Amino acid sequence: MPGPAGPPGTNGTDGSLLDTGTVYGNLVVYNEFSWPIADSSGVSVSLNVGSTVHTTTSDASGNYYFHGLPSGTYNLTYQKTGFGTMKVFGISHSPGSSINTEVNEVYILQDPVKTAIDSITVNETYSYVQVRIYLDTSSFSYIQYQYNFVLLIGKDPTLTQANATYSPYNQFISPDGQGTYSVIVDRGQLGGDDHSGGTYYLTVGTCNRWLRAFANPNPLFDTGLSGYYIDPSDGKYVYPNLKLSPNTITIQ
Repeated sequence: MPGPAGPPGTNGTDGSLLDTGTVYGNLVVYNEFSWPIADSSGVSVSLNVGSTVHTTTSDASGNYYFHGLPSGTYNLTYQKTGFGTMKVFGISHSPGSSINTEVNEVYILQDPVKTAIDSITVNETYSYVQVRIYLDTSSFSYIQYQYNFVLLIGKDPTLTQANATYSPYNQFISPDGQGTYSVIVDRGQLGGDDHSGGTYYLTVGTCNRWLRAFANPNPLFDTGLSGYYIDPSDGKYVYPNLKLSPNTITIQ
């Protein structure tokens, strides 16, 4: 006959804390003209929380997986040689069910090569500044997608994404029919919301700011996808493959 029950043992660890699951997602690789590339393989995807980093590589369809991850909030970084570094922040992962954690689709953007800006010039008047953009077309003849220009204006003579303002005049940059692109900026709007006077600096860059969703030359049939992320540390927009003009214009 069985003897009396022994004393109760110590409580085990909460199983939910040990449970693990999968974080997965899909990415699409775009070329410098903002068209999707069929083969999305070879993108290094890093997932980290604190000092712990996990790394994998996308397959040809752009799929990637991280298995066996405990609960946590993860950040992801996407890197490929010749392409801008994309980032995704704050992916909350709570395993324990039949549903894994999915990351929203990510876009990997080629750095400008043939579309790099060769130079910019300005024609100043009392009330406005006309900016003309000349592209390096030495190796290729093309028409750049006009929404992939970024006009930066700031007070620092060494303009970067971090210290400059993205001008609302970006959307008005257009081909002028002479192989260049141009935009007219009201002097009163050089500083954006900051209308203080003084010296301003101006430059232009190319990037995949607006992506073509389908390989169709007519933009009316493109849904349009945004190729940027927001840095949570300062709330600024980051265009991963922005390549600035080699010259900066001073506006007095």
